[in-house]
Amino acid sequence: DAIEAAPADWIIVDMIWRSRAEVMTEQGMISWLGSWYPPEDAELVAQLKELSKRTGISAHGARRGGNSVILDGSRLGAEAIAADLECGRKWIIDTLKPKRDGLLDKPVVNLQIFKTLEGVREFGAKYKSSINIHDEDYYQRCLEAGEIRYGWMDLAINSANKPRWREAAVGRVAAGLMEFSWPRSFNAPLWLKMAVSHHAEYGVFKGKSSYFFVAPETPPSTLAEERRQLIILFESGEAPGLARLLVADDFTRMGPEDETMATVFLEFLLKKKFDDFHRYLYDGTVTGNAEKVFAATLGADPAQLERELAAWLGVEIDD
Repeated sequence: DAIEAAPADWIIVDMIWRSRAEVMTEQGMISWLGSWYPPEDAELVAQLKELSKRTGISAHGARRGGNSVILDGSRLGAEAIAADLECGRKWIIDTLKPKRDGLLDKPVVNLQIFKTLEGVREFGAKYKSSINIHDEDYYQRCLEAGEIRYGWMDLAINSANKPRWREAAVGRVAAGLMEFSWPRSFNAPLWLKMAVSHHAEYGVFKGKSSYFFVAPETPPSTLAEERRQLIILFESGEAPGLARLLVADDFTRMGPEDETMATVFLEFLLKKKFDDFHRYLYDGTVTGNAEKVFAATLGADPAQLERELAAWLGVEIDD
């Protein structure tokens, strides 16, 4: 009979065999591509249906807090990615302690992951007006690269072309949330965005950071490895100066050693100068340019902090 032919399609309710689809529908569940989504995901399912209609791509999705993931793959995969993003948010909240409530849920981040470059390009072509990209040169560069950044922290990527996209997404969300709470008249500095991204990855991916801004081909590393590398740089006199790093505003003019310095410097601030660092991040009463805010909140100039960082690592450097 029907139950023997497809046992997975039937369940026992009150000692009676009933069609799973019938029971799920009564509970308000929504069917999509062989999976059942809860009623609160009605908007997400509508997005999945619209994506299929516009591009022909049949995807699954998941939402965790303020993280919305659409994956050209399985629902379980989408749920795992959404969980990673949520962990990245929790790292920001628990570690940096921003002066904003509700950051687990807002701002909403939309992450779209496609299996092929063609998938990203099809998304870009069919959703161009929806994602509000008005710079045509930027839009074309995005399509060529297979990575479209839009909105506050939204991202559409080709997973096949970016093997570390999952780590990059977690880091991007973490850095974006830090910047979302940034009270300054100037943008959050690049060193801080890089360092926050790495530390969020350490927190989510068992102590390893895999995505590097300056040299993306760099193998995954741990914070201990970055620390050892900076010690070597200090001992050889080749460590990048903090004064330059703190105001750097162009990734193309930075090297891997700058990324190492930023990552370890953030660890130093979190462990040894957290109260001052928290003022630097969130005290909107301290005003001025980047250098003035840095000096006013951290209580020392970059040269002095560089000496303190080196001493914390067990290295003595000349004044």
